[in-house]
Amino acid sequence: MQACRSLFVLLVLSAAVATGHVRAQSTELATESNAAMALAVLDIAQRAEVDEQLADGVQRRALASISAASFEQRLQALSASHERLKKALRAVQVEALPIRRLESLERHWQFLSRDLERWRGDVQAAIKPLSADAEALAARHRIWTATLAANTGDDTPWTTRARQVLTRLELAQRAIAKPGAALLKLSQSAGAVSNDIAAGLERARQQIGLRDRDLLRLDAASLWAARSGGANPSSQEIARQGLAIETTFAKDYDERFQRTRNVMTLSMLLLLPLLIWISLRTRARARREHVADATLAVLSRPFAAWIVLYAIASLIYHWDGPVIQQQATLLIAWLPVLRLLPSVVRHALGP
Repeated sequence: MQACRSLFVLLVLSAAVATGHVRAQSTELATESNAAMALAVLDIAQRAEVDEQLADGVQRRALASISAASFEQRLQALSASHERLKKALRAVQVEALPIRRLESLERHWQFLSRDLERWRGDVQAAIKPLSADAEALAARHRIWTATLAANTGDDTPWTTRARQVLTRLELAQRAIAKPGAALLKLSQSAGAVSNDIAAGLERARQQIGLRDRDLLRLDAASLWAARSGGANPSSQEIARQGLAIETTFAKDYDERFQRTRNVMTLSMLLLLPLLIWISLRTRARARREHVADATLAVLSRPFAAWIVLYAIASLIYHWDGPVIQQQATLLIAWLPVLRLLPSVVRHALGP
């Protein structure tokens, strides 16, 4: 027993000596590293001017950088759209929605996902220069701290100059710390919204996949059965739920692309006088020479042609938008299309 105790004491003493030796080595390495990092006295004046210019530039860029408030407003708008969709889905049986409503729901989740990814990309683009400036300032700060530690003793013009540079660097570090921390906090707060959007998109895609696998299965009553049996309240409720989802998506989509929509509408309005002018020229030419009936049917009806062109532009604008808007656009464009058909085709088709 006595031998075991002696052995234990020897082991403890050996560990203590080894730990002290390691600490001494670490201290020596740190001292050697600081000494190697320290600036020579002859380089202090020139390096001080360069690093002070860097600190001033960082402060200017920090003031000119995009405010975190603008990113917060965009995130709040995106979160509001997300909450509206969640509210609309609370009273919706997603499994009972028709395939077209499910596809529109998938587009809505994709729309929110793309908007969030675009927001994240802009936030990362704003954080990147701040991060690079922070790393540059930290590296300079270590060099000047090592320089000051290497020139201990009485104050000299060199140590005073080193303290001045350190003060400027610390001011610049504080200038970029606040916007950088605010942007990082916003980026972290978007994580919950991102997970919820991903879950909603996955659920919609699963339902679409189930419908694709059940294409040959009867999923609704026939028209004559519905007519003979009266209105189906559940079908009416599902239609109302689908319309609520479409309306929510249309509102978010139009708010997001309001400027693009206004530009498209203005361009189409400017196109109408051109079509009227072409129509007048075509009619005058048709009196003098033979013009094909199909060409004359299109060019002599400028308002119908304009509505069809506006419908095509609207479909291009809403290519990933709500399905119900695309369906309404095609329904509105049907009559102008009939007007533009040659009379021979209309007579052949009949009422």
